[in-house]
Amino acid sequence: MNLPLRIAPRWWALGLLAVTAACGSASKGPSPMGGRAVAGDTVSLVQYYVRPDGRDRFERFVRESYWPAVQEVARKNPERVRGFRQARIIFPTRANPDGSFTYVFLLDPMVTGESYRILELLQQVYPAAEAEQRYRQWAETWIRPFTSQVFVQSGPSRDGGSSDRQ
Repeated sequence: MNLPLRIAPRWWALGLLAVTAACGSASKGPSPMGGRAVAGDTVSLVQYYVRPDGRDRFERFVRESYWPAVQEVARKNPERVRGFRQARIIFPTRANPDGSFTYVFLLDPMVTGESYRILELLQQVYPAAEAEQRYRQWAETWIRPFTSQVFVQSGPSRDGGSSDRQ
């Protein structure tokens, strides 16, 4: 499916994604190339399929629940959210054929050992029942479960060779 997308403002990028970065080829820290993946780093795409009537609630969750949780955890423990600093969100510009809207979250690169689980992060800031309720209301905006794919960044490797796969 070839849908036009636009990249959201950087401040949205810090708080999203519901996968755990535990891949062996994930980045061990910030990339020397401005924080983006270099050859051999693991990059993940997470796609959320949002109901047409759920877009406002989906985006409001990010602004009013998740983003404040990321800021609070970062204030207490900056290392805890370093993986989110590598993340971006890409917003759809039109609906999918089924009427849903696909939001793409890009972990670029994934950080080894970093958790990207949204509920886990919410539970560090909100009481357990409230965190679960916020997460559940956000998940209700999805028309179907999210999907994720893991990739390896191609191009010149750190040692000057090529990591392109044939």
